[in-house]
Amino acid sequence: MLSSIIRSFAKARPAFDITPAAAKQIKKLLIGDCENRMMRIGLKAGGCSGFQYDFSFDSHARKGDSLFKKDGAQVVLDEKSLFYLRHSTLDFVDDKFSSAFKVVLPQDTTMHSCSCGRSVGTDNNPGACLH
Repeated sequence: MLSSIIRSFAKARPAFDITPAAAKQIKKLLIGDCENRMMRIGLKAGGCSGFQYDFSFDSHARKGDSLFKKDGAQVVLDEKSLFYLRHSTLDFVDDKFSSAFKVVLPQDTTMHSCSCGRSVGTDNNPGACLH
């Protein structure tokens, strides 16, 4: 029984994950920045789907924040943003067309990303992308 509990726990998804590519880019952007030590991801009202991502850098976590670490990079989310982005993954995509951080939502979420890549909404507020 204990082994099945351990296996089940090992398969549990992290509350928020960071890809190695995102971790590498965060560390690259913070080189020489003595003040900021972590990326902060939040959601704010706006965008074509109800919310838009708010990426910034911060020097510390605040009360109620959750801190996630990967390969020396740190990402912090406030309680409300983590509620909506639970089990998502932060990635960094660098191709011939653009370079950008991207939040990849889990398949079983009630959230959806807009095709513009800057906006996110709930299935209760689907919105229409105007970009």
